[in-house]
Amino acid sequence: MTNSEKICNSIASKFFLNDFTFKNLYYLNGKVKQEICDGLIECGDIYLLLQVKERGSASSSCDETKWLEKKVYKDAVSQIKTSIQVIKNNQGLKVLDMYDQEVELNPDHDIIPIIVFLNDDIEGYDMIYTSSTALKINVFSIKDFGEMMDMLKVPIDIIDYLDFRMRLFGDAKRIPKLMCFESEDSVMISIPQDEEGVAKHFYMMNLRQYKDVNVEEFLFILKHHYDRMRDGMFHPQYKEILRVMVKFNRPTIKQFMERWECVTKREIAESPIFDRFLIFDGMGILFGNSKRGTKYDDNEFYLVIMSMFAQKFKLDKVMALVHFPEKFKDYTYLIQTMLYEEPYEYNKELMDKVKETGWWDNAKFNK
Repeated sequence: MTNSEKICNSIASKFFLNDFTFKNLYYLNGKVKQEICDGLIECGDIYLLLQVKERGSASSSCDETKWLEKKVYKDAVSQIKTSIQVIKNNQGLKVLDMYDQEVELNPDHDIIPIIVFLNDDIEGYDMIYTSSTALKINVFSIKDFGEMMDMLKVPIDIIDYLDFRMRLFGDAKRIPKLMCFESEDSVMISIPQDEEGVAKHFYMMNLRQYKDVNVEEFLFILKHHYDRMRDGMFHPQYKEILRVMVKFNRPTIKQFMERWECVTKREIAESPIFDRFLIFDGMGILFGNSKRGTKYDDNEFYLVIMSMFAQKFKLDKVMALVHFPEKFKDYTYLIQTMLYEEPYEYNKELMDKVKETGWWDNAKFNK
């Protein structure tokens, strides 16, 4: 396994992004097969584009400053510029995900470029590199990349951290000597010495207000959902559900878990209850309870509920998470996830059902 594959796999395995981590990263330039980039990962509507450089024996005659300048700031930057142009200018470019499923790249996605270099003899370097065309690139040593990954917990953290890092360093390129963050009730001052210190400051500044959020439980739900979807047990459009869930930020995870805990802790009625919901990124997310073996335990019934919700809020896409209070193997409960996806069109019959039931009239509270 190459170093670029190891780096991509470290992100993919931690954040359940195997379906969105790509290989076979080549395209035809005329009749010549050329590499797109060393690594490419999709997170929502953003691509993380990686270029990896390693100090080899062939360059042993160069001193470290010259190696860094040539291999990282010149060669890797040039390759990244070309990679971005290839993705943006080639409609229908196809690659494979980690399960050998063919995926067409989206030229409209935003691209965050990253350079990771492997050279233990280099300590000081420009953490943000700005090219002659004003393209800003996050640069990491492999050690610093590992420090960042250790601090992050949920998929969107990596996007937020890279943005934070870009704004923090700016034109200074190096770690500031003093970092200050002021909140409503306190002022936090830190003196970071390395990437770990910067990552800890990011955590304190951005994530501590959500420290009580049950992130581990959310990751369990995400993994449970991911594993079951990979097994093909539920809706075949699992990728669309994953695509939305990996974009959840900390405030959304907090709202998600509040609603999920509500439905898992209440007493289960004979008929399903779907009175908790979120609307995130244009998709409705319904939370409900049900019992196995009842007349309501039927996918068609759940699809009607989702279509009613879509009609109420004029949505094209609704996901439902159904909680079943049953033990199964090592699980204390079961989750069933379904997706309803239809272009919104007014339906009087469905709207009459919505008005009749009065469901989701407390939208202001739940939404």
